[in-house]
Amino acid sequence: GKDGNCMIPNNFKNVDKNGPYCQLSRFQLTKSNKLQKEEVLLKTGNAGKMHNGGGMSFGSDGYLYLATGDTGYPRSIDPANNLDNLWGKILRIKDDGTIPSDNPYVGEKKSQRCGERITNPGDGTSRVCTEIFA
Repeated sequence: GKDGNCMIPNNFKNVDKNGPYCQLSRFQLTKSNKLQKEEVLLKTGNAGKMHNGGGMSFGSDGYLYLATGDTGYPRSIDPANNLDNLWGKILRIKDDGTIPSDNPYVGEKKSQRCGERITNPGDGTSRVCTEIFA
């Protein structure tokens, strides 16, 4: 992460007994370009059929910015409006999965948040939160 690399595999499936979910993992990359030693940094609750994730990038501050979507549920149950989950939010974490001490919601439930009520995120996640923190 410190060199700015984010790798996303072409073949993955995140489903367990509770249904689909999104997961952020950290791996070691071998000299032969194989992933090993998975460390799960973040796992969401149940995902919807669309709008589950978006941009992910390391900011100039060294933190990882990750956008989650609203899961495509109807507005009447829109998880982006619920601050007790990670859906429809911009998340800001350290490269080891811990939460920076200057995040705006430190000490609260789901304190990875630095932006919220995001519907269908694309790229540009680091710009949103770095401008808030500037």
